[in-house]
Amino acid sequence: MLAISPGSLNFDIQAEDLFNGVVTLPVSLTVNDGSTAVTDLPEASISIYPNPATDHLFVESSLNMNHAVILLVDIQGQVVRSSELKEFNKINIEGLGEGIYMVRIQNDEVMINKKVVIR
Repeated sequence: MLAISPGSLNFDIQAEDLFNGVVTLPVSLTVNDGSTAVTDLPEASISIYPNPATDHLFVESSLNMNHAVILLVDIQGQVVRSSELKEFNKINIEGLGEGIYMVRIQNDEVMINKKVVIR
């Protein structure tokens, strides 16, 4: 059992998915008189659709991530599209080959990877 004194604690959680994408998520833990509250993980605030996609990919985010970028990465790890993260993003994927790609959203503090299929 871990005892934490009242106050705030910030740390990162890292996990690796089946496609070798590493996700780093910041967590804030606040302890007030023995109770705890964990902030929502940022990945839940991102929607990527349609999946599978054919001509455009839409990325919606309610995250307030300063200086964040969206990268579309192919299976060889090459960045094939990139743009600055906004609340609503439309990515043209015409001309890309069919296959599995990773949508990577990152800034200096966090990196989120999600798998998409392009047909």
